[in-house]
Amino acid sequence: MRESHVEQHLVLRCHQEGFECWKFNRPGRRAAFDRIVPVPNGRVIWIETKRSWAKLSPAQRREQIWLEGLGHIAICINSKDEVESFVETYLYEDSRLDFARRFDRINFRIIARMLGALVRKELPK
Repeated sequence: MRESHVEQHLVLRCHQEGFECWKFNRPGRRAAFDRIVPVPNGRVIWIETKRSWAKLSPAQRREQIWLEGLGHIAICINSKDEVESFVETYLYEDSRLDFARRFDRINFRIIARMLGALVRKELPK
């Protein structure tokens, strides 16, 4: 399978799930990853797409190690199956975690307001 087919499928699936998948072009740098996917909580996933039999070049492997050292996620995707696995692993999990955190914050605020109202009413003046 050609790299362009894997990349097209990646972009399609990201957009279907409501995420952006930006093309990344870094002039003067051969080892730059192909795509950037920003996800909730300020995280960024760097993606290199390859043909089904290809591997990262040594320069791309160094770039991957450097990006991961900065706290980013840098992965290589070789097939449509790996695109589906990426969507399940990273996009669904991050969406669920973000929703759960927002839900917890909302519940905490409601409970804090209720407790505050109870405390104000029960304190003697």
